[in-house]
Amino acid sequence: MRALVLICLSITLTSAFSQSYLKRWKTFDVQKYSFSIAVNDSTNSINGRAEIDVLFKKKSDVFMLDLKSVDTDDKGMFVTHVTVDAVTDVVWSHKNDLLVIQTNGVRKGDRHKYTISYFGVPADGLIIGNNMHGNRAFFGDNWPNRAHHWFPCIDHSSDKALVDWTIRAPNHYDVVANGKFIDRTVTGDHTYTHWSSTVPLAPKVMVAGIADFAVQESGKAGTVPVSTWVYQQDRDNGFAQYSIGPEVLSYFIGKIGEYPYEKLANVQSKTRFGGMENAGNIFYYEESTDPLRDVEGLFAHEIAHQWFGNSVTEIDWPHVWLSEGFATYLTDLYFEDKYGKARLKERMTNERESVIAFSKKRMVPVIDDATTDYMQLLNANSYQKGAWILHMLRREVGDDIFFKGIQTYYMTYRDSNASSDDLRQVFETLSGKNLKSFFKQWLYIPGHPRLKHTFKNDSGRVIIEIQQIQKKAFKFPLDIKLVFEGGKSEVRKLNISKKKGSFKIATSHPVIRIELDPDVRVLWEPVFN
Repeated sequence: MRALVLICLSITLTSAFSQSYLKRWKTFDVQKYSFSIAVNDSTNSINGRAEIDVLFKKKSDVFMLDLKSVDTDDKGMFVTHVTVDAVTDVVWSHKNDLLVIQTNGVRKGDRHKYTISYFGVPADGLIIGNNMHGNRAFFGDNWPNRAHHWFPCIDHSSDKALVDWTIRAPNHYDVVANGKFIDRTVTGDHTYTHWSSTVPLAPKVMVAGIADFAVQESGKAGTVPVSTWVYQQDRDNGFAQYSIGPEVLSYFIGKIGEYPYEKLANVQSKTRFGGMENAGNIFYYEESTDPLRDVEGLFAHEIAHQWFGNSVTEIDWPHVWLSEGFATYLTDLYFEDKYGKARLKERMTNERESVIAFSKKRMVPVIDDATTDYMQLLNANSYQKGAWILHMLRREVGDDIFFKGIQTYYMTYRDSNASSDDLRQVFETLSGKNLKSFFKQWLYIPGHPRLKHTFKNDSGRVIIEIQQIQKKAFKFPLDIKLVFEGGKSEVRKLNISKKKGSFKIATSHPVIRIELDPDVRVLWEPVFN
């Protein structure tokens, strides 16, 4: 996800909800969601029918789903009917955003299909309203846990299931959704459009988009079809702007491995973010079709998410750097390979400045268990510092192991979930190194090295003093560029591990200047007083 404008929502995960999710995760596993959603042009109310196929991991008297209750503004969902296995009515209750269904004592290994009929005006999640041209449109916008505002689900990033969409809409609309296109049936003034996924998805990236689209088949990346969906008024500019899609997708297939989804649709939308990486159909901000906008980095970031964030999904929200840090650094790699190493150095320098600036506002670790407003996790720690951790890991293990590690991590956790420890273990296995201290200091300790340095020439050598002035010392390699009289220079590597260190280097000429980290390989901040 690339944040353009973040609308700060009060999305708070209470301890009760957290306990509820953990209990549910241990008790049942949704195998597939089948959603039938009807929209109209006269009201913002939707009619929904959800068929939920669930496998019970152990005995349970209830099956619980997240679904927004009706609020004081009459927004939210009204449940009208619940059945099990298509025939039997069941007892249920819906309050406090939780739909609790009585199971009559299912046992471990039982599998049932619950059908829930409901209607209402979404308070969030499904964005309904006029687009930039004044035309009505509907766009799912679920991140982080807003899916339950318009369909019942277990609304957590790590709970994955297949999803099937049937959208009923007035027949002037086109519909794009996750998965493979199945069919489109016209009935009077309405159409029924059917899409279906063949791989499990997290609710945060289960969406449909409904608008008066102009659609173009942009090409293929290998065998993967790539399409463009833009507003009719933006047809020509949008097709041109979005034409980069197949090139970017091809790059990441070559860099990471097989693309995880049936197709890639790049979609102009009303998402609140600059881009939202919905699985197989990415939603970009409305103005992204403007030819004056440079969208190459945005496309690279969101397409990279299809592997990391979507297919390999963080096990829980504090590990969101595994999504955003990966997408940020893979974008850096895209620019490095396409435009050269100087472009990578430029990007890493800018990202380092973002991390330093953020640390002045909030001194928190990358893995931040204390923050429960998930929107607050969309910060420079998750994006730019996450990218920097991967950049430094690349140096720690070397390019060959690093890129093999990225591919192995993807193949190991494809279509499932992973933690930061899972990533560490992949790289430890491949490199033969103990990386616990590396991951601990960069992920769990707030801040970064803040360095003061001095040097002096002394009888055929230069003495360099390096001082870490942050609270806790970091351990890292630091390149030093020695610049001599006459303009010649050389680079030496120092191993920094203490709060203050003195390094003596033999030289044949007096040093007139030193530069720390000339190739931009370490996340650090210079201190000058």
